[in-house]
Amino acid sequence: YEYGFVQGVKSVYPECEVFVSYIGDFGDPEKGQKYAKNQYDNGAYIIFHCAGGSSAGIIKEAQQRSLHGGKYWVIGCDRDQYNEGLISSNSVILTSMVKNYDIVTEKMLYLIINDLIPGGSVNDFGLSEGGVGIPFINPNIENEILKEAYNYSELIKRKLITVTRYSDWGRRTTASTWQFLLAWK
Repeated sequence: YEYGFVQGVKSVYPECEVFVSYIGDFGDPEKGQKYAKNQYDNGAYIIFHCAGGSSAGIIKEAQQRSLHGGKYWVIGCDRDQYNEGLISSNSVILTSMVKNYDIVTEKMLYLIINDLIPGGSVNDFGLSEGGVGIPFINPNIENEILKEAYNYSELIKRKLITVTRYSDWGRRTTASTWQFLLAWK
């Protein structure tokens, strides 16, 4: 997710500074909050996490800061985390990157049943395959911006925009890169 996120941010806001932090733990909300605090203290105003259970601390930090004034955002991961970010009737969750397990499961079962998976193959289920997306309802995003996001999604699906899987230095994305926070200011 890291490289696609950075590529997306830079495509619409080239001068944006993106911070990357690796938590190294999917189950430590206190550590997640510490990392989020550091990024917000350094000027970030949106954090996209891929931190599993550590995300509870990231969301908590945004909620605490928002209660004391200012607007601090989190982009959720894996599922729609809007309700987890609620403070009264408002949420610190800007949107979420949702994994569409139902679509992936159906496609994989079809491939398995029809013996269409060669041994040792890797199957990617990204945006083009329907494996990921954003929630159907995004109360914190203006309709104009949502339309633009959907337009970019279509360009990616039609392969008019290529989302890289490599950083500028050529490192391949691996499971270990999922334990990170991305933020921009």
